[in-house]
Amino acid sequence: MKGFICLLRGINVGGAHKIKMADLRTLLKTNGFQQVTTYIQSGNILFRTELNSTHEIEGKVKSIILEHYGYDISVMVLSLDEFEYILSHNPFLEKEDNFSKLLVTTFQSTPRQSGIDEISKFVENRDDFIAFEKRFMYLHCPNGYGKTKLTNTLLDRKLETSGTTRNWKTILKIQALSQDYR
Repeated sequence: MKGFICLLRGINVGGAHKIKMADLRTLLKTNGFQQVTTYIQSGNILFRTELNSTHEIEGKVKSIILEHYGYDISVMVLSLDEFEYILSHNPFLEKEDNFSKLLVTTFQSTPRQSGIDEISKFVENRDDFIAFEKRFMYLHCPNGYGKTKLTNTLLDRKLETSGTTRNWKTILKIQALSQDYR
């Protein structure tokens, strides 16, 4: 059984798509996932499964949530190697020590280059981003994520793929939890 990290988008935000993590852990366990752990209410899940394909796992988790809760949400599943890539490639770590100002967006697929060029028009107030060839984008928002125009909605529209964003403090907590899944 391999360990994976699953990021859900848009649950328990502003009262929409409410899912209790304890209920979700139980639901995933009854559907074949093992050693299920969640971190905070925004949909950060670690688990083991016999499935090997991240796309297959995404489909299964998405289907379980849709069937049980009626929510059609985006689900991003990362292998532990992909997560290690995120941790080792953040170009803003030397620039900012307030980890709430550093963020990572994980996309369901690799963003199109022309879309990446388009979003640079929306960078303001010292915000910055760096996109890599993989399906990750690093953001530096010195005025806070709540004040940037580089939101998931804008990124989805311009990059033609769904994504979800986590701050670096959350990424580091998931890293600590992921040690039990190696």
